Amino acid sequence: MNKLIQSMKNDPDLQCLSNDNLDDIPSIFQMLYIVTGCDYVSFFRDHGKTSFYQIFFKYPDFITSNNIVKGWLGILSESDNRENAGFLAFLRLVGCEYWRKCSSAFLKDRINSPHYLFQSVFVETLSPLENHYIWLSKIRDALYCRVPSEEFFLPSNDALFLHWKRSCWVKFVWQQANQNLVHYPILNDYGWKVDKNVLSIVWDSDENLEKISNNVKLWTAGCGCIKSNCSGNQCGCRKQRKSCGPGCKCGQSCLNSNGPTMLPSGDANIQQPNKETQDEPLYDSESDTDTDSDNMIFNDFFS
Repeated sequence: MNKLIQSMKNDPDLQCLSNDNLDDIPSIFQMLYIVTGCDYVSFFRDHGKTSFYQIFFKYPDFITSNNIVKGWLGILSESDNRENAGFLAFLRLVGCEYWRKCSSAFLKDRINSPHYLFQSVFVETLSPLENHYIWLSKIRDALYCRVPSEEFFLPSNDALFLHWKRSCWVKFVWQQANQNLVHYPILNDYGWKVDKNVLSIVWDSDENLEKISNNVKLWTAGCGCIKSNCSGNQCGCRKQRKSCGPGCKCGQSCLNSNGPTMLPSGDANIQQPNKETQDEPLYDSESDTDTDSDNMIFNDFFS
């Protein structure tokens, strides 16, 4: 084990880190292993450990540095503080990983690395967390036309924070491996929910889940007003006091449309990707997925 630690510290790709970071390399790699999927922490769809490790070795100073912008803290191993410094490093890790799937979208602006993108959107008057969220939103927008379906999108900020909390829980337990008595933090405080002795994962905030549900309804469920203009209560959408959407069968004569989101009954006017986007291949796939059940009996969690 000592030889492994020494090899990590002597790795040429990690020499850009400060001495404090080099001394913390074992803890950094432990957290890197946890956040990319293990035990009770889910994997990122289509993003395996190999890919995360490669991206970490490519941008180590940006991902886990204590001097990103004007002394900001953010070392990946910091999982037990109240400043969320470790969470900031985790956001940079995830952002860099998803960046490689859409990096070509930023070439027109001569931005060739996630670090440069971060610097280009950085606003001094905003908090570190707000600046990280703005940076992630740029990557999230660039991914929109470059992924095959929504399962491959960059998770929401709330979902990432819940994932980070679960990772911190695992690390806290692992750190007690050499102790006779292990203390388990309260699961409800770390991205899980215990209800009637059943443990489930809190994947996202209620607000985001509601947005997803409404978006699914918008695109999949709608009225069947093929011949009418949706002006009366015979229209199912109007009856529910909702605007017609892409899932409706009504046409351009609809009077209950909410503007440009309303599509005609055919697919002729559905927006097609431009040539630049169309020529870019969808990103490469990796096979690591989390196939475990989302729910389990509470007592099984500690067995």
